[in-house]
Amino acid sequence: MYDARLIFYERDRLDYRFASERWNVSRQQVDVERLKAQVSEIRPAECRRLVMGGSNPLEHPSFLDVVDQCNEIGIDTCALEAPSSAFASDHVVSYLEAAGFKEAFLVCASLDEELNESIMRDPGQHERYVEGLQAAAESRLKVYVIIPVLRANAPKIEPMIERIARMGGGITGVLFSLPQVGQVPESERGSLLSYNEISPYLARYFHVAQRRRLEYGLTEKSGVSPCTTGGQLNRYGSLFHDRINFYKHSDRQQLTRASACDSCVLLENCPGIEQSYVEHYGSEEMVPIQLEEALGWRLRPMNKLEQWDYKQISDFDNPVTQREMSAVRVNGHCNMACSFCFVDRTVGDYEVDALLEKISGFVDEGTTHLIVSGGEPTIHPELPAIIRGARELGLKSIEMQSNGVKSAEMDYARELVDSGLTMVTFSLHSVDPEKSDEITRLPKAFWKTVQAMHNFRELGIRTQIACVITKMNYQELPEYVRFLREEFPEETGHVSICFAIAQGINDLVANWVVPTFTDLEPYFTNALDYCLETDIGFGGIIGQGSYPPCMLGGTMKYHQRLLRKIYRSPEVGKEFYKADRCSECSFTDYCVGVRRSYIDQYGDSEIKPLSEPVVFSSSEALPES
Repeated sequence: MYDARLIFYERDRLDYRFASERWNVSRQQVDVERLKAQVSEIRPAECRRLVMGGSNPLEHPSFLDVVDQCNEIGIDTCALEAPSSAFASDHVVSYLEAAGFKEAFLVCASLDEELNESIMRDPGQHERYVEGLQAAAESRLKVYVIIPVLRANAPKIEPMIERIARMGGGITGVLFSLPQVGQVPESERGSLLSYNEISPYLARYFHVAQRRRLEYGLTEKSGVSPCTTGGQLNRYGSLFHDRINFYKHSDRQQLTRASACDSCVLLENCPGIEQSYVEHYGSEEMVPIQLEEALGWRLRPMNKLEQWDYKQISDFDNPVTQREMSAVRVNGHCNMACSFCFVDRTVGDYEVDALLEKISGFVDEGTTHLIVSGGEPTIHPELPAIIRGARELGLKSIEMQSNGVKSAEMDYARELVDSGLTMVTFSLHSVDPEKSDEITRLPKAFWKTVQAMHNFRELGIRTQIACVITKMNYQELPEYVRFLREEFPEETGHVSICFAIAQGINDLVANWVVPTFTDLEPYFTNALDYCLETDIGFGGIIGQGSYPPCMLGGTMKYHQRLLRKIYRSPEVGKEFYKADRCSECSFTDYCVGVRRSYIDQYGDSEIKPLSEPVVFSSSEALPES
């Protein structure tokens, strides 16, 4: 899905109006044929919203004709971007609602008359700006107020947010525009704030918006560079994540690096900082980001203008056994907040009936093993009913993926088992209690997870441990497996570990937590050798676990026993990368490749075709194509 923009007047960007005293003279009306041609190129099924902007689109003589065309081709969500004064005109709100508009983005710099008229370059119109905000607040539209943040108005924006929140339920959120120095004439750059200066303001604005239950965020994904904020925006790490993703797919010629970049943990992810910014402010405020700081950033949506890449249902194909396993997420929210998690934690609990309908479809397609996941499934108040329903549909093998915190209570663990649960995979990402709690951001959770494992093993349920490998924990892998062997001796039941390397599965995952295969290899092979010596089971490294044998010592030693566990989701082709030389590898028919996000970050030089012959038993042989 994508957002489209239609500009009715050029050379009058509202949030940059402070830098253009003669905007009403310099603005240029866009020809209607050009506008209609742009509308005809929009793909309605893929367009999340069409924003009509550029000065005040309502003043364009062909505005109504263009709106009619948008409705004819079936654009679902149209939004108007205009100065808030536009909504003070008679019948504007009723017309937009009748025409099918669903959203409005209204620009207003301040509720202080002198400040607003100075920044918006619109003398004598302040009262209409305020009236327009009130009219929008009373409408059925979803309204966001855009506030340009400048040196003059920054100290007065907090009370403005408070007043906007009191206008009524129609104001959905506040978005802050940070004009870029490279797009402002040199004579006006004194109006701007550096990233370091603006960061404490943004932190306070976001806090007030949260308290007032307003959505919030920035108008541009380029945002602020994390190395310049002094940690003041670490609670809002999504800003930094968005910036890195934005420049990953944008023109990098405007960017440069500074000496601070050399020792920054984001070196391989962050392409740098704007050249114009460094020329104006210098690089003295840039401080290298350390791993612990980056892992502490909270990645969560601040508004609902975009939907995260989130999938509730997963079906997996296996080249050996065909489809035997499927997964369903019963929710997205969680009592932990791991930095490498790819699930949208703002997603609540799904309805039981809807989940069972999906599960029934999986059973019809041949699923024999169901994975119940989240978020954190034990937070779902009807989890036992979901498990019972799945069992009644004929599933004999039902696995839960959980952090185990709630199951540390034996009564709850027993209730799940009585409902039909047959297996539990526990998330445990460190055997150092303090580091584990730091990774999950849930204090005193480590020993609860361990206790939950003991509980289910005592109840006769098969258990395994899932360890997501990141830059924060990969060096402790040898210690990790030895702790588990000591905590769960062989005589108490089999121990198995599912290793998963943190991967950029979607835009919720912070790529800077991903270690290189080269760095990881000596620690991982040490751990796996110990597993082989002491009969600890392991998996996860094959198929979409994405740790090909060519990067693990160039041997089949660790993969041989896992050949029946190569699972592929329908998106495997577009999500994974195989180099041309992979065709020379003896393992190529079983290998899905490496995540494209990893290749984007580190390149493919580590890929080396496997020369060791791969010998399969008859039961593991690939089916005929």
